[in-house]
Amino acid sequence: MGIAKDGFYWRNWIAFWILGTINNFSYVVVNSAAQSLAQSFDASDLLGLILWANIAFGFFARIINAFFLERIPYTYRVLANAVLMGLGMAGVAISINIGFWFCLLSIVITGIASSFGESVLLGYMKGYPSEIVNGWSSGTGMAGVAGSMSYILLSGVIQLSNRDIFIILLPLCVVYCVVFLWMLVKPTSRDTDNGRSRILFGSGGDWTDQSFVFKKIPKIDLDMEMSASSVPYSRVHPLVEDEDEDAVNIHEEESFSPIMMMEAGSTLSSLDHTVNQVADISERSSLVESQVPIFSESSEADKQATQQFQDKHPEVNIHHSASVLTSTWQEEPETKGRRYVRTLRLVWWVSLNLALVYFFEYVASVGGSDKAQPPGSDTSPSWWVRNAYKVLAFCYQLGVLISRSSLGLFKIRRVEVITALQGVNMVFWLLQAKFKWISGPTGVWILFAIMVYVGLLGGASYVNVFYLILHDKTTPDKDRELCVNWAAIFINLGITAASVFILIMSNSFLKND
Repeated sequence: MGIAKDGFYWRNWIAFWILGTINNFSYVVVNSAAQSLAQSFDASDLLGLILWANIAFGFFARIINAFFLERIPYTYRVLANAVLMGLGMAGVAISINIGFWFCLLSIVITGIASSFGESVLLGYMKGYPSEIVNGWSSGTGMAGVAGSMSYILLSGVIQLSNRDIFIILLPLCVVYCVVFLWMLVKPTSRDTDNGRSRILFGSGGDWTDQSFVFKKIPKIDLDMEMSASSVPYSRVHPLVEDEDEDAVNIHEEESFSPIMMMEAGSTLSSLDHTVNQVADISERSSLVESQVPIFSESSEADKQATQQFQDKHPEVNIHHSASVLTSTWQEEPETKGRRYVRTLRLVWWVSLNLALVYFFEYVASVGGSDKAQPPGSDTSPSWWVRNAYKVLAFCYQLGVLISRSSLGLFKIRRVEVITALQGVNMVFWLLQAKFKWISGPTGVWILFAIMVYVGLLGGASYVNVFYLILHDKTTPDKDRELCVNWAAIFINLGITAASVFILIMSNSFLKND
């Protein structure tokens, strides 16, 4: 179903674009400055440690957000993230006067802010159309381009110190808060992809769109005339409330009985489908809850269909003048542990691919590019060769920006293809770091082009994976934020593994290269 892209849609799209840009900006600047920071502390062999500090503890921030902060208002979480962002950048700015380990601690805080903010705001998007993720992903891509370009200009052209650069970034924290609090229009049920409610029948995962309205009503006494031998087991799961303003949220902790109002013009076949799905009760289940579908009789055709249904199913007692079909089931409450496992199973494949893509691209764009040039390149007469590491970082981010902004043009469902191609890229950059096949003022431009390709694949994987999770109709809306956080956690796993690998390779088989 298409979504209406009105003024509010584009306002929110732009707001998420700005939030994505600011959220990842300081993270990108740290990565762009990694080589310079390491050299300023005479710790060039610990370049991978800076990357690790920028991402490793973000893993725990994502876990805390996903499993412990789900009930904390988003506003509090966003404001707390802005504070962390400011503390991290201020710490990096003054670390040159304190020491390398204080710099690492400040980078840890910066990385936590980036990871935590990403998890919070991606989860917040569950209330918006799934395509709104394109605004966020495009913004994070712009953060890469703007962050790396800003560092090149401020450090390489204007020749500002790292201290001055990170102080200049501090006002972004204020803009971050202003955009979230006053520019972003808060989501309503009308902002989702589905203008209609959805019901999942049985365990097969088939969705139907019957324009049902879910309302909370008191439990009612059962009035059923069925023989136990004629009713096999089945259950119905209400998942999403309709956009009707009178509909209320349904919480697992509350006992409820949803009334499913069927559209006028319902046919006998739809009634038969409904009774086959919801009227069957197992001998194994206790009758403790009731689901009452009420069929409206707003037309003569509905009345005739209802009467035919009653004639065909005399064992079901229809009453209350509105033709009520009653059915019940017993459902055991789901523990948190089972919910975590169940949601992980929903997204493990796309999340694993995202983790692998991040592992491959970070080994290539950070570890491989750091050693891609032969010794003595820093004294080359060519500015491009001397600044190859910074330019390669920019090229990677440029590719990320382009592909993260591509969702409106095309969507990729076979994300495993992107993963395989990125694996090939990693192998190429490791070989380049070892043998320096491509070098010199001409060769460096070939490396720039290949690094753009690395970014294209990475950004494509990111935006399409999160789109698939937010758009997947088989994922219950109540679990969508948790599913998004699972994928975000896998990002950190991939980057953490990459930083460890870079540390190992920089001090082993690429130590002298």
